[in-house]
Amino acid sequence: EDVSWLKGELAGVNGGESSIETGGGYDQVTVNGSILTSFGPDGSDAGTVRISLGGGDDLLTLSGGTYGGAVFDGGSGTDKLMYNLQDANAANSVNDELQVFVESNTIMGFEEIVLDLANGSNDALDLDALFDTLKGNADLTNGTTIVINGDATGDSAVNYGTYGTGVTQGDYHTYTHTLDTGEQIQIMIHNSFF
Repeated sequence: EDVSWLKGELAGVNGGESSIETGGGYDQVTVNGSILTSFGPDGSDAGTVRISLGGGDDLLTLSGGTYGGAVFDGGSGTDKLMYNLQDANAANSVNDELQVFVESNTIMGFEEIVLDLANGSNDALDLDALFDTLKGNADLTNGTTIVINGDATGDSAVNYGTYGTGVTQGDYHTYTHTLDTGEQIQIMIHNSFF
């Protein structure tokens, strides 16, 4: 069992790869800061950052920063990726940040991805943009569940005419979504958005 907590900026080194690898068993890695892969301190390519959680049921939490160009690999087991979108407060910023995150990182081997918008803001989530962003992601596989959590009040879903309001199950509206690859994922959006 490994527990790692990183605060600050994490970057590749001189165009190479920096990595965090955990072994078997339950591992928990928290990154509270940014992952920089575009430019190093001298303006050069900073390289790639890879976080590989190995075997076992693991948790990776990303919070308080921007992430792009990284590889997040849950490995085998039942793994969860928790991404805290703390600064999002409008439809464009939520969807733009999510789109950049999904499209500029390689995310694989996670059976559950939790997008946490419980940030005290009145967030709006554009469902059409969300589903379009996820549709082309080749790294998501059959059975992946994406959970979007919000605040108890004040959040709203907009532009959900194409997909409707899903099926209500407990505290969530659920959707089954087919990706361009033919893979099917489940999306669960907290009731606070409806």
